[in-house]
Amino acid sequence: GTIDNVFLSHSSDDRLLPENYVEKVMAELDERGIKYWISSKKLKSGDKFGSKINFAVKDCSVFVLFVSQQSLSSPDVKNEMALANKYKKKILPVRIEDFDIMKDPDWEYWFMNCQVEDALTNSEAEVKNFVNIVEKTLKG
Repeated sequence: GTIDNVFLSHSSDDRLLPENYVEKVMAELDERGIKYWISSKKLKSGDKFGSKINFAVKDCSVFVLFVSQQSLSSPDVKNEMALANKYKKKILPVRIEDFDIMKDPDWEYWFMNCQVEDALTNSEAEVKNFVNIVEKTLKG
């Protein structure tokens, strides 16, 4: 079957952020023909969430984490991140809300070996730049 190369981890509340960065990244990935997995599109009610998410993380090549105060306090996001680490995935965190991510020692631990990208102005250029990084990482 087709493998979704990129796993997008986010809090559904991130879609309420005015910039809607998650949607913009999805649109850019679509435009470039890069397959991705995101719970809002892939999970239906009645699905076995745990196993579906587990398989999706296991199968992905790149794990993108949209970093916001909501996503970092989401137990689901923490579980997804734990799986990404377990399966030794390439993890690309991108900060979509301006706050100090290192104030939580737990996340300081998670992000130890990651380069955290910023997408705070939410310009078209920033979206394209981040997706360029995703694309490079996929090829890497």
